[in-house]
Amino acid sequence: DPTSPGPCWARSLTVSSCVIVLYFISPKFAFAGIHASVFAIAIYLMTRPHSRQRPSFFYIAFICTLFVLGTIQFATNSRYYQMMWIDDRNFPGGPVAFFTTQFSLPVNTVGGVAFILSDFLADSILVRFSPSVPNRRFGGGK
Repeated sequence: DPTSPGPCWARSLTVSSCVIVLYFISPKFAFAGIHASVFAIAIYLMTRPHSRQRPSFFYIAFICTLFVLGTIQFATNSRYYQMMWIDDRNFPGGPVAFFTTQFSLPVNTVGGVAFILSDFLADSILVRFSPSVPNRRFGGGK
């Protein structure tokens, strides 16, 4: 009964909708665990006491920043997808209409900004150490 009280997901979530939700949302939790594991391994390897070199605090701060931005992106995107597929399931036009009309919600904007910043930082470190950039100078000349 569409007029019954209670959350909309309890009334309109079908088996096929559950499959779609599990297909798109569940792997994100596995990737979050992998993300945290890689971060922990990187911190351990950079700070272990029997390393020959002193730990570089710039790179430790760099990977911590990437980890925080990735966590923000994961949390905000998960919340947005929860809103799209579960909380606002009865949005006129369904989840696709919700996605196209509610794309500028603050939770989605924060996730997009976190992605762009982390992508910029990761690409900048790649360019910094790329052997194809001669003398690490931009703008030509010697």
